[in-house]
Amino acid sequence: MLDKDELFASKERGRIWQKHCGFLRLPLGEFIDIQQRLLLEQIDLVADSPLGKKIIGQGKPKSVAEFRSLIPLTSYKDYQPYLAEKREDVLAEKPYCWAHTSGREGYFKWVPYTLRDYHRLIDFMITAFILASAAREGEVRFNPGARVMLDFLPRPYIGGQIAFGLNQRVPYQAIPPLEIFEMMENEEKMEMAFKMLLGGGVDFIFGAPSTLVAIGERFTEQLEQMEFSHLTSYPSLTFRLARAMLRSKMREVKLLPCDLWTVKGIISTGSDITIYHPEISRCWGTRPYNVYLAAEVGGIALPSWAKRGMIFTPYSAFLEFIPEEERGSEQPATVLLDEVESGKRYEIVTTNFYGMPFLRYRIGDIIKVVELEDEETNIRLPHVVFESRADEVIQISDSLWLDERKIRQAIHSSGVECEDWALCQEYIPDKVVLHLYLELKEETRNKEQISPSYLPVIECDGGNLMRRVDASPLKITLLYPGTFKCYYQGRQACGFAAAQLKPHRMNAPQSMIKELIRLSNQQPTDRM
Repeated sequence: MLDKDELFASKERGRIWQKHCGFLRLPLGEFIDIQQRLLLEQIDLVADSPLGKKIIGQGKPKSVAEFRSLIPLTSYKDYQPYLAEKREDVLAEKPYCWAHTSGREGYFKWVPYTLRDYHRLIDFMITAFILASAAREGEVRFNPGARVMLDFLPRPYIGGQIAFGLNQRVPYQAIPPLEIFEMMENEEKMEMAFKMLLGGGVDFIFGAPSTLVAIGERFTEQLEQMEFSHLTSYPSLTFRLARAMLRSKMREVKLLPCDLWTVKGIISTGSDITIYHPEISRCWGTRPYNVYLAAEVGGIALPSWAKRGMIFTPYSAFLEFIPEEERGSEQPATVLLDEVESGKRYEIVTTNFYGMPFLRYRIGDIIKVVELEDEETNIRLPHVVFESRADEVIQISDSLWLDERKIRQAIHSSGVECEDWALCQEYIPDKVVLHLYLELKEETRNKEQISPSYLPVIECDGGNLMRRVDASPLKITLLYPGTFKCYYQGRQACGFAAAQLKPHRMNAPQSMIKELIRLSNQQPTDRM
């Protein structure tokens, strides 16, 4: 059980801001000093543990430079034999709790959280709630008792661990209540959340971008189905609801959640926020605030009150960066935060603090440095954006590359409803083609002709793919409706859990492509 944050009880706004957001005022040199001090403490903590010895070896690095030169870069495969079985005997500290990822690789990545690191994770989320609702430096609008609508996977998923830990530190009113949330089906959660919002409103929303859009659409449908006779059940909303319903009918526009509720902040995680940003803002009337989290690390970076780019926190993990040109090397070199350059992309490498196990760990994420400091806010720390997963990048040429976000954006912008898709590079005589295997929603399949104009703009780094088609021609294969559903059902039958069925869309393996074609029950129709 975590202790309550007493600063919130005292309502000392200045001290709350300094504790949770004060790092934004750190000079870059001081940021690096904090990182190096915590790293040396971490080496002392883990070097003598069985798992630490496996990674570090028998000698203990005596400096940051020695640590970076002697310790190899690692991946989850180096830890999986121990963490998959939740072996606490190999760890430096006994875990306070365990969390895991959604299992994109076909298995869960189990992560042991020490009590101190779990505290840091919750500190990070408190910071996120403060900054998401702040319009200026020093403004604190997140308070105990805030009404927070949640959409997350239950414990031991990292989202569930965050929701419960945050409630212990800064007690809030969860929508739906936490004590029953994990036992409810999605339909029940949405129904209860809608009724609770009608009865008392909402201050904050915490969830994934795509689900926030889906919830907003569902609430819009429910609002439009309400009759005026039902208004007496919600006296606090009677006037606003009646006025909004009349206005929507007169203007022949849909009634949106933002017509009824004013949300202070919408906190979200995920690389697809840029796709759903307009819908979330239109539906809820508040700009979404995206934070950078990883189960193996905790909170990594988040925007300031100005909401321009994300800024790393110095307290979660020691940060190193592999320049893009080094990523193909057998032993890629890394740089520190004070060595990154504006406009360049880097793969991020992290070393846990506070007795956590991961050392020089490749999360698999690529970030881009958008500016080294912000003159308007006078924040003297680099600002970054999340670009893609490292394994979701298709390199077409030295200056032309694609990631999942860019393809999703192009499909979404086309206006045609898509069930799912997979993209791979295929080799034919004398050239390489990008092959998009696409399943449309059945109701739209016969309404649109798939042609080169279907994806009018696929923006790559280096230009528009369709304008540079000679570099890598695009080929589209339509899959019969229901193909992906059958594919996932087949994986479930082979023992994969539902949470482990996330599609491998970019660089899809040929085994997956062959199975999709087999399940489509038709000869694919290729269109250039």
